[in-house]
Amino acid sequence: MIVTRSPVLSGLVALFAVSGLVLFASGSFSSSDQIKVTFFDIGQGDAIHLRLPSNQDIVVDGGPSNRVVEKLGSAMPLFDRYIDIVVATHPDADHITGLAEVMRTYRVGMLLILAVDRDTPEYGELIAVARENRIPIKTARAGQIFQFASGARFEILSSGGAQDAKDTTPLNDSSIVAMMKYQNVAILLTGDAGTAVEHEIVARYPSLKVQILKAGHHGSRTSTSKAFLDAIQPEAAIISVGADNSYGHPHREVIKHLEENDVAIYRTDTQGDITVTSDGRQYDIKTQY
Repeated sequence: MIVTRSPVLSGLVALFAVSGLVLFASGSFSSSDQIKVTFFDIGQGDAIHLRLPSNQDIVVDGGPSNRVVEKLGSAMPLFDRYIDIVVATHPDADHITGLAEVMRTYRVGMLLILAVDRDTPEYGELIAVARENRIPIKTARAGQIFQFASGARFEILSSGGAQDAKDTTPLNDSSIVAMMKYQNVAILLTGDAGTAVEHEIVARYPSLKVQILKAGHHGSRTSTSKAFLDAIQPEAAIISVGADNSYGHPHREVIKHLEENDVAIYRTDTQGDITVTSDGRQYDIKTQY
């Protein structure tokens, strides 16, 4: 299934960098003027691969198992063994378990994490593998912009306000929330952030509009509020969720909110891998099934 839409511009999102980084192509493959974002069918968890123009790669979360490595092997060119940024949105196992194996399998330019941590085997392994492979570990801060040579921007909108390991913000609400902006197309990646974070983002960026929304927390009723949808006006939502999960995700309230706002709904549990391709002016959404 392929859907093509042309986003209606409602004004440019203002630049808000407090710090930035320019990243250049690291591979020798032919350049493309398109961005390709794949939401992997990884079970009950999140794993997202972003392939940018000029061959840069970002991986956001790694799902609950090492299955993400197989998925990346199919999504990336055979001889491309470099990932520019690996993002662990927060330390929950369903988001980070596969990232350690990703960092063993690929050369990685940077691991982006929260200031808070969690004393779990999965998180300990993640940090240990990064250090063992001399991968720089950077802390996400709201306002960071990673600017790529192609013009694509990876922007951190929220890191939950967490400043240190003593922060008491609920772990899900400490999720790194990031937006990939390529010309006139914006894709919002929300981790497990809840409605409180959604409210803060809208207050901080009142002109924020996106075309694609990764629904927060696998379609839980704690995220993807009606007020958030009214504010950011997405045209399509991706729900990364495991089939027949024990949590009842996605919750009916979330589906209702999306339907009321005329948002096209895509689900990994029923449609497999979901891929968004865009030239910066319009976008296609293709599902595996």
